[in-house]
Amino acid sequence: MTDLEHEEIKSYLESVTGKSAIKTIILKDDLSHIFLMNEALQKNELLVFAADRYYKNAKTYTEELLGKPAKFPQGPFKLAARNQIPVLFVHIMREKDFHYHFFARPFEGDSNSPKELLKAYLGDLEGMVRKYPHQWYNYYDYWNDFNPS
Repeated sequence: MTDLEHEEIKSYLESVTGKSAIKTIILKDDLSHIFLMNEALQKNELLVFAADRYYKNAKTYTEELLGKPAKFPQGPFKLAARNQIPVLFVHIMREKDFHYHFFARPFEGDSNSPKELLKAYLGDLEGMVRKYPHQWYNYYDYWNDFNPS
């Protein structure tokens, strides 16, 4: 995540749950975050990515999302494929009366292919967006069609 996302998420989590044992890896221009990710993997720690967004100057793949081409970061998908990491697609969706459903679906396919992994992720994401259309808070210009007037 970025510095701004880190501070906002950290503040929110601490306000709800208190001090957290979650370690956050912040994406840096010098790519030092890659070493921290590799270190976490060597310790058999979990890595969690918001894989539907990328930061400026990141290497991206272009794939279709909801019927139109959009860009996605290469990093999470290459990392998982290169290291043969088991992958779960995770969503937490709200139902009535503050009841939540936790969805965790394992990726089933050729984990050597970052593009296949991305396509499977997007299929899973689209399924959740269609099932819970009011819960995908999209603040990113996925389709590069934002045109302020």
